Parts: sequence; C-alpha cells; structure tokens
Amino acid sequence: MEDPIPRRVFVGNFDFQTTEAELLSTFEACGRIVNVNIVRKSLTDYYGFVTFMDSITAEDVLSGKYSFFIRGRKLRIRKAYLRSKNFDEIAMSASFQRAPMTILDMNKILASFERQCVIEKQMNMSGINVFNGGKAHYTPTSVIASLTGSHMQL
Repeated sequence: MEDPIPRRVFVGNFDFQTTEAELLSTFEACGRIVNVNIVRKSLTDYYGFVTFMDSITAEDVLSGKYSFFIRGRKLRIRKAYLRSKNFDEIAMSASFQRAPMTILDMNKILASFERQCVIEKQMNMSGINVFNGGKAHYTPTSVIASLTGSHMQL
C-alpha cells in the first residue's frame, strides 16, 4: 500500500504550459510553501505537487473549502502518495542500478529470443536475408548479458 505524504498535495487538470511559478502563486495564499514541482512525462501526461510547510495547511487545501483555478481550469487536488518508482523512472534517473534478474525474467527473455529465431528462420527460408546473410550473431546467453549487463551462464 502506498503511504500518503502529509505535507504534499497532488495537483492535476492544469494546462500543459502552466509553470511552477503559477502553481506557487495559486497556492501561497493558503500557507507557506516549501516546494512546487511539475512532472511532465509527455504532452498529455503531466501533473504537479505542492509541498507545504506544515500538514495542517495541506489538510486545509485537501478539505475542499478552497477552489483553485489556473488559466480558466479548475485544478484537481488529491493526497500525494509515496510510490515506488516504475522502471521508466528508474532507468531515467542518474543512479540507475539494474535490478537482479529472476528466473521469470530470464524465461521471458528466452521466449522472446526463441520467437525472434523462428521469425528469422522463416524469413531466411523465404529468401529474405537478415543479420549478415541470415546468420544471427547472438545466443540466449548473449541476449541475457546485453539486457542485464552481466554475463550469466545458462
């Protein structure tokens, strides 16, 4: 279960061009703000967080007694939760460390490898050359090594 962050609120439904300064000016009338952050994953996937100095102010904002608007859009305010990072966020972070491979992960990789080999064999049989004349230069071990960053023996 995800844990709520007591002093932080999630903010959604704002315009893509909204700035952190606009969020700050919108919420600063409620109380002292420690941090404002907008997360932009794509043109359609973005949201923000406002962290207040104390949890009482955040609870006031969440209570619904205030309505917040930026650029004519009513903001959606929710509790902010501490979530574990998904793989994309981990991969994008500078401190990325590859997680240990599980047997299930290796089986998925091998199944993918086998499907690719079947496809290449069918292509070769129909006269289509792939990978240097249809000869693949990788093995299941090299596929796993390239995906895991380690050299494992199967």
